[in-house]
Amino acid sequence: MKITKIEIENYRAFYGNDYAIETDKKNVLIYGENGSGKSSLYRALEDFFHSSNNELLDKDIKFVSNIFNEKEDGKVTIHFTGRGTLDKSIPLDMGVPFDSSNGFDRVFSNSAPSNGKFIADVGNQNPFFTYKRILRTFLFDSEQENRVEQILFKLLIEEILGNYEIKDKSVIQIGQVWKALKIDSSKKGAKPQKAFSEWQDLFNNTLTELLKKLSKNTNKFLNDYFSTNLEIELSLAAKFNIIDKESAQKQVENAKINIEVKLFGKKIIKHHDFLNEARLSALAICMYLASLKIIPPPSVLKLLVLDDIFIGLDMSNRLPLLHILKTEFSDYQIFLTTYDRQWFELSKQWFENKAEKEWKFYEMYVDDISNEGFDVPVILPLKSKIEKAEHYLAKHDYPACASYLRRACEEKLEAILKPEYYKSGIKKNDEGNCETKSKNLHTRITAFKEFCQKENVNYTVFEDLGIYKDILLNPLSHNDIHSPIFKAELVAIIHIMKKLEQIKVEEIENTRRKDFIFEVTENGKKYSAELQTKESIYVIIENGNRRLLNSSCKLLLAETKINGNPEKEYKKLFDSLEEVREFLCNEFGITYNSTQLIDVFSYRGNSIKILANL
Repeated sequence: MKITKIEIENYRAFYGNDYAIETDKKNVLIYGENGSGKSSLYRALEDFFHSSNNELLDKDIKFVSNIFNEKEDGKVTIHFTGRGTLDKSIPLDMGVPFDSSNGFDRVFSNSAPSNGKFIADVGNQNPFFTYKRILRTFLFDSEQENRVEQILFKLLIEEILGNYEIKDKSVIQIGQVWKALKIDSSKKGAKPQKAFSEWQDLFNNTLTELLKKLSKNTNKFLNDYFSTNLEIELSLAAKFNIIDKESAQKQVENAKINIEVKLFGKKIIKHHDFLNEARLSALAICMYLASLKIIPPPSVLKLLVLDDIFIGLDMSNRLPLLHILKTEFSDYQIFLTTYDRQWFELSKQWFENKAEKEWKFYEMYVDDISNEGFDVPVILPLKSKIEKAEHYLAKHDYPACASYLRRACEEKLEAILKPEYYKSGIKKNDEGNCETKSKNLHTRITAFKEFCQKENVNYTVFEDLGIYKDILLNPLSHNDIHSPIFKAELVAIIHIMKKLEQIKVEEIENTRRKDFIFEVTENGKKYSAELQTKESIYVIIENGNRRLLNSSCKLLLAETKINGNPEKEYKKLFDSLEEVREFLCNEFGITYNSTQLIDVFSYRGNSIKILANL
């Protein structure tokens, strides 16, 4: 099951009823400037799925109407894909109607919560993360400094892990066990279901195992995706205890969770004070996401909603998060928002290259369209720059058309010239000296021509790009009243750009800074070498055909071996796989065969051919 549409009417920042997001059953990436309603959209989803189970957060989830229209009814309506005539995977007790082959919807409004067991199941996993939640794991005031273990206990038990289900004769959540432990059984009429000792043993044993799992999964994310060099271990400070005082009020003892953090293997005292915000944010995000791997996801709808969680991360720690989402949560429907326009554009390009058919993109802005003197959100589906250029061409606004075409050309060439060799502004001149080159459109077109020559791409169809840049794209992008306007040439540029869209350069995941093996068997001998990649390895996709990018990836040659016996140690840097392969073939005195390139290099037993899906 997937969400197909979200409709919001008179809820929080949303005034009136003109708000809808069509997902096409895809993940959704949203850019929204500050104050545009991103947080209200996040709360609409969170409250919708929590409202069917108010016990979840120990509070009643109420519908919050827009403050400028509190007298009018409002609602959040979410449309889902249906059961379908052949879909036997949806359990009968999920609250999904039988006659839903074309989809169905559920409503959260002023008068009623959303309903359906599958909705409650999504809420129970609590897959809603915002930067405010992340901050709570490491941002403490002076009074909280002395209660970090208690705060972490409360955060993990009441929010992150509270819905973990324990199979104890009947199914019960660990959060419910925690509540039972806090009940004052001495009050008249109270009838505890278990003896305190049983509750305590069940709680202690379950939480101890949960903390081990959470630590393991968090460390896996940190080690596999981030370069933080962090490791954590979560544990109970001591056996949890309840002491009955004479007043018959129970005192909670040892309600603490220790967190031991190591950096490069060395234990850190007060990690929240020692580590920078990027490492703390990466640690917190990994811990939250790791919790979803512990609490079994709903059988029907797997959902993940992330609101501006990138704020505390620098660029080097943002891309790993996208890798986690693509690799570890590929079966989830993801809603991801950001206020950072540059990061939105980079993420959009990344998803378009990695999973083009899996994502849809929206923009949110602040506008005053209500004629009431206050701001309201505007939600717009994102159009590509080429689509916008075609729009302005049809409107005969040729300067605007040229402006979008220039930006589309710059963006696409930047995406194609991803490997560091092309992307860097530093190049060697004819004398071998390094010089810095500006990354303007002319430089990009020149680099693209060089790229096509090196990668055997037919450049003929793109030859006119440089000419059109000079006579149209540059003049029409500036206030040049003397520049000629040629509609036919603008149409020709659009045609070239659509051809350019058919070329993509894709990074092979997890190939940067990895230990690779070169291995060839010839004449009964096994020749091998150990190398480390300094950059990622890329493939080029042209008209749907995939092949290895010839010029990408710097590598450091460490050692050569023959039949497993060390031959020679090196500290030699190469600019490409082909260059190092040619060098090794000459060193070993073995046959140089260009068709072997994708087979002779491997990482953890998988050849590049397998890693790159060639």
